[in-house]
Amino acid sequence: MRIFIALNCNAEKEYFQSLQKQIPSGKITFPNDFHITLKFLGEVSDKQYTQICKAIERIVNPSFLLKLGMITSFNKRVIVLEEYSKETILLQKKIDDSLFRLFPKETQFQSHITLARIKAVQDDSFFEQVKKIQTEEKALEVSTVEIVQSTLTAEGPVYTVLYEKKLT
Repeated sequence: MRIFIALNCNAEKEYFQSLQKQIPSGKITFPNDFHITLKFLGEVSDKQYTQICKAIERIVNPSFLLKLGMITSFNKRVIVLEEYSKETILLQKKIDDSLFRLFPKETQFQSHITLARIKAVQDDSFFEQVKKIQTEEKALEVSTVEIVQSTLTAEGPVYTVLYEKKLT
């Protein structure tokens, strides 16, 4: 199974969808579920999955607030909403440390929420228009970490929460 570890951000789904509606047209896919990927693990065996669950269960971390920032793009292929709380970085490091025997450590973690994936754009001003989308200062409470299965389909990935760890 193909999995990742994430923070669920669907509590602000309506806000994220309102931002998506402001993205200029082009060949773009929009996710329906919103999260911050703390660690992408890819294909794992049942044995690895069990080890991952045990490692995540041992993590002690308080709940915290995500701090949402501005819209930007990665490699002109993905439009994201930046997230910049130090607590997210610290939690990601704890997860990385707990899984170091099974998976390599992240080298360039950037906390973000994906709003759209770009297949093609027709207008050179597309990214300038994206930068002009106004965002609100928002804080989103995080009280769980999830292990999520990602099933790739022609319509885009389908996410299924397999495991949930409550933060204290």
